[in-house]
This record gives sequence, C-alpha cells and structure tokens, in this order.
Amino acid sequence: DGEIIAVEFFEREQRALTADNTGVIKLWDADPRGETFGTEVLSYQFKEPIKSFRIMPDGQSVLVGLVDGTINRWDIDSEDITPFEESHDAQVNAIEISDDGEIALSASDDDRVGVWDIETGTLLTWLEGHTNNALSVAINEDATEALSGGQDNSFIVWNLETYTQKYIIQGHESGVSDVAFGPKPPSSTPGKH
Repeated sequence: DGEIIAVEFFEREQRALTADNTGVIKLWDADPRGETFGTEVLSYQFKEPIKSFRIMPDGQSVLVGLVDGTINRWDIDSEDITPFEESHDAQVNAIEISDDGEIALSASDDDRVGVWDIETGTLLTWLEGHTNNALSVAINEDATEALSGGQDNSFIVWNLETYTQKYIIQGHESGVSDVAFGPKPPSSTPGKH
C-alpha cells in the first residue's frame, strides 16, 4: 500500500475518492454519520503514480494527473480510461475543473499550465509564465480567469477568454503550493440599500 496523496468527497453523496503514490485510486462508501469510511467500492491501478485528481461536477468521472505528465479521464461506472490527446513534459501537480465541467486546467513541473477541453480531451492552449514548476491552479466561478502558483515564488492571474497573462505577483519566499478564488460578492440591486 502506498501513501495517500489526495482525498476528495463527492458532493451530495456519501462517497469518497482516494489516490496513493503507487498509482492506485479507490472509491469508498462513506459512513452516513461521516465518522468513518465504510467499504471499498472499486479501485483502479494506473501504470504510473498519481500526483493529482479532480472529480467532475457530474460525479460520474474523474480527471487524473500522473507523474509521466499525462491526464486521464476515468469513468467510474464503466471503469474506462480515456487519456487526453497531449501531455505535459513532466508530472502533473494539480488539476482544476470549471464549474460547468467544460474546461480543465493542469499545473506541471514543465513550468506550464494546460487548458483542456474536457469533452474531447484536447489541449486548447499552454499558459506559459512560470520559470520553475507550476504547482497549483484555480478557476473562477464563470471560468473567465485562472490563477496558477509556482515553485518560482510567484502566482499568475490569467485571462481565460484570451489565454493571456493579466499580471504576475512575486514575493513569496518559497513556492506557491495552493491558490484559490474566494466566492463572488453578492451583486447589488439598483434601488435597494
């Protein structure tokens, strides 16, 4: 058994997904009280160690990033694996999926962020700007902006409509291992105070 590298819970369901550093991903039934895990439902052994994964918004499949730079879509019901058409040149450190499930971002030790069409598994573009290992990614609610953090002690804000860098902020003393967008502020309604 390998060391667990990631755990993610399914929204609205009593299931959890775990992955370890030997390439095993497991789906679990979780105890209804949420205190313990129940039984293993299924598992799959990838040929390479897993570095990251994200559950698709529909809960039916999972995007899995491996140390060889590939991204695979794992269908939970059929257990089919569909590799994306292209791959990174180094391990995939993080994956993020848009709320609508249409695009995914991947951060890699090849210093790049990949933007992917999930339905077709094709690369839309590479976002290049980090000078040392892209470590983390996030997408805002309407999928118009992204963040990436890197081992180069910076984070970058990206425009996902034009696939361009909006700005880069440097100043950390070490790599930026996680990035996130906060919730959108409520919109103000004219005439109401």
